Amino acid sequence: MTGKSARNENDVVKKALEFPRAVSGRLRSFVQTVASPLENEKSGIKYLWIHVGSFEEREANADCGCDGHEEMQLDDWYNVVDETAALGVDTIIITAGNCLTGHPEIWDICRWAQDQHDMSIGIHTGLRCFDEGQVEQLASLHCEKTRIFVDGGDANCLPQVSALGIQVFAADGLEDGATQPRCDLPHSMCCIDGGGKMYACGLVIGQDEFDYGNSKEKRVDHVVADQNLRHSIPENTSTAARRCNGCPPLLERKIRSDRSCH
Repeated sequence: MTGKSARNENDVVKKALEFPRAVSGRLRSFVQTVASPLENEKSGIKYLWIHVGSFEEREANADCGCDGHEEMQLDDWYNVVDETAALGVDTIIITAGNCLTGHPEIWDICRWAQDQHDMSIGIHTGLRCFDEGQVEQLASLHCEKTRIFVDGGDANCLPQVSALGIQVFAADGLEDGATQPRCDLPHSMCCIDGGGKMYACGLVIGQDEFDYGNSKEKRVDHVVADQNLRHSIPENTSTAARRCNGCPPLLERKIRSDRSCH
């Protein structure tokens, strides 16, 4: 074999061995979700709650990353969406806070969920005005399956979004002064922060007793099925100031209530 032929053959072998990360991620997700179909059918989860942004930072263009651990990459999010879709999830709520511009991956996650799995998407924010670029991104989504939930807002607080045919709702969960009750709604959801850590729900992010591990290392279906983990929130456990705002099952109730009034 000539030197040139050997080099060409080596190049071919090298390219064959360079398995793209995205493809390996898709394969990992596929194997995990079809390996135990009966277990998947029994998972009972309907919602994926993603937390990538902060409500503490008031600048819309700020980079509100996760604290103390590496952020999820886009392929990681695609894997999570694929895995949870196979478990029966049909709705994603992305809590973006005031950091939509600082997290452009949100739009790719939304498009992937809608185009690949026909999911409904809700973006939970504190913003009272979307800039031109954000409106363009919203317009690229399936408007009939996209909703915006605003802390302290109402149906009329984002007219430029409503003009797209996208419904706007208040994101508020509990009424002011109400006691946070015992909650079993985490049984119906998977909640993941910007670094991939899984929690019982968004109200207990950062609390070790509700930390389920990292989605890049543990299978979502195993976490959902693990009865040794706490899938209920005791009364007055949450230290969150936003009082169940953004909770996917509560937001769905708002949508159903709105439909019943029309």
